[in-house]
Amino acid sequence: MRALMVTHSWQCDVSAHREDVSAHQDQTVVCDLYRGDMHAVGGRTRPHLTFQMEKLAKMIVAHAALTGSSGSQSTATLDQISADYVHEEALKFFDKLVSEFTHQPSMET
Repeated sequence: MRALMVTHSWQCDVSAHREDVSAHQDQTVVCDLYRGDMHAVGGRTRPHLTFQMEKLAKMIVAHAALTGSSGSQSTATLDQISADYVHEEALKFFDKLVSEFTHQPSMET
Protein backbone atom coordinates (compact mmCIF):
# COMPACT_ATOMS: atom_id res chain seq x y z
CA MET A 1 0.00 0.00 0.00
CA ARG A 2 2.74 2.43 0.97
CA ALA A 3 4.61 1.92 -2.33
CA LEU A 4 1.45 2.64 -4.34
CA MET A 5 0.71 5.85 -2.42
CA VAL A 6 4.31 7.13 -2.61
CA THR A 7 4.31 6.52 -6.38
CA HIS A 8 1.41 9.00 -6.61
CA SER A 9 3.08 11.70 -4.43
CA TRP A 10 1.35 10.77 -1.16
CA GLN A 11 3.21 10.24 2.12
CA CYS A 12 2.27 7.12 4.07
CA ASP A 13 3.54 6.35 7.58
CA VAL A 14 2.42 3.30 9.56
CA SER A 15 3.09 2.84 13.27
CA ALA A 16 1.98 0.50 16.05
CA HIS A 17 1.52 1.34 19.74
CA ARG A 18 0.80 -0.77 22.81
CA GLU A 19 -0.81 0.55 25.96
CA ASP A 20 -0.79 -1.24 29.32
CA VAL A 21 -4.18 -0.50 30.85
CA SER A 22 -5.47 -2.37 33.90
CA ALA A 23 -3.25 -5.44 33.40
CA HIS A 24 -4.13 -5.93 29.74
CA GLN A 25 -2.53 -4.63 26.57
CA ASP A 26 -4.46 -2.73 23.94
CA GLN A 27 -2.75 -2.34 20.59
CA THR A 28 -3.26 0.46 18.09
CA VAL A 29 -2.11 0.61 14.47
CA VAL A 30 -2.11 4.04 12.82
CA CYS A 31 -1.73 4.82 9.11
CA ASP A 32 -1.01 8.51 8.40
CA LEU A 33 -1.72 9.42 4.78
CA TYR A 34 -1.20 12.93 3.41
CA ARG A 35 0.13 15.20 0.68
CA GLY A 36 1.99 18.42 1.34
CA ASP A 37 0.80 20.22 4.45
CA MET A 38 -2.51 18.35 4.90
CA HIS A 39 -3.89 18.16 8.45
CA ALA A 40 -6.94 16.42 9.86
CA VAL A 41 -9.83 18.41 11.30
CA GLY A 42 -8.50 20.25 14.35
CA GLY A 43 -5.08 20.73 12.74
CA ARG A 44 -2.87 18.84 15.19
CA THR A 45 -2.50 15.53 13.32
CA ARG A 46 -2.23 14.29 9.77
CA PRO A 47 -5.20 12.54 8.15
CA HIS A 48 -5.08 8.98 9.49
CA LEU A 49 -6.82 5.65 9.85
CA THR A 50 -6.55 3.99 13.25
CA PHE A 51 -7.35 0.41 14.20
CA GLN A 52 -7.51 0.02 17.99
CA MET A 53 -7.93 -3.32 19.70
CA GLU A 54 -9.88 -3.17 22.95
CA LYS A 55 -9.20 -6.50 24.64
CA LEU A 56 -11.68 -6.16 27.51
CA ALA A 57 -14.52 -5.34 25.10
CA LYS A 58 -13.23 -7.98 22.64
CA MET A 59 -13.55 -5.58 19.73
CA ILE A 60 -11.67 -3.48 17.20
CA VAL A 61 -12.49 0.18 16.61
CA ALA A 62 -11.58 1.68 13.24
CA HIS A 63 -11.48 5.49 13.20
CA ALA A 64 -10.76 7.74 10.21
CA ALA A 65 -9.63 11.35 10.76
CA LEU A 66 -10.03 13.40 7.58
CA THR A 67 -9.27 16.95 6.41
CA GLY A 68 -12.71 18.38 5.74
CA SER A 69 -15.07 16.32 7.86
CA SER A 70 -15.17 14.75 11.27
CA GLY A 71 -14.27 11.35 9.85
CA SER A 72 -15.93 8.07 10.61
CA GLN A 73 -15.85 5.22 13.08
CA SER A 74 -16.85 1.58 12.93
CA THR A 75 -16.54 -1.32 15.34
CA ALA A 76 -16.30 -5.07 14.93
CA THR A 77 -15.97 -7.94 17.36
CA LEU A 78 -12.72 -9.88 17.27
CA ASP A 79 -14.38 -12.84 15.54
CA GLN A 80 -15.58 -10.49 12.74
CA ILE A 81 -12.08 -9.19 11.96
CA SER A 82 -10.62 -10.39 8.70
CA ALA A 83 -8.36 -9.09 5.96
CA ASP A 84 -11.53 -8.11 4.08
CA TYR A 85 -12.69 -5.92 7.00
CA VAL A 86 -9.32 -4.11 7.15
CA HIS A 87 -9.24 -3.66 3.35
CA GLU A 88 -12.81 -2.32 3.30
CA GLU A 89 -12.10 0.24 6.04
CA ALA A 90 -8.86 1.31 4.33
CA LEU A 91 -10.60 1.74 0.97
CA LYS A 92 -13.39 3.85 2.53
CA PHE A 93 -10.74 6.05 4.18
CA PHE A 94 -8.67 6.46 1.00
CA ASP A 95 -11.76 7.21 -1.08
CA LYS A 96 -12.97 9.94 1.32
CA LEU A 97 -9.51 11.47 1.72
CA VAL A 98 -8.77 11.62 -2.01
CA SER A 99 -12.25 13.01 -2.66
CA GLU A 100 -11.69 15.79 -0.11
CA PHE A 101 -8.24 16.51 -1.58
CA THR A 102 -9.48 16.77 -5.16
CA HIS A 103 -12.40 19.02 -4.15
CA GLN A 104 -10.36 21.54 -2.14
CA PRO A 105 -10.70 25.14 -3.33
CA SER A 106 -7.70 26.43 -5.23
CA MET A 107 -5.25 28.55 -3.25
CA GLU A 108 -4.42 30.61 -6.35
CA THR A 109 -5.55 34.24 -6.61
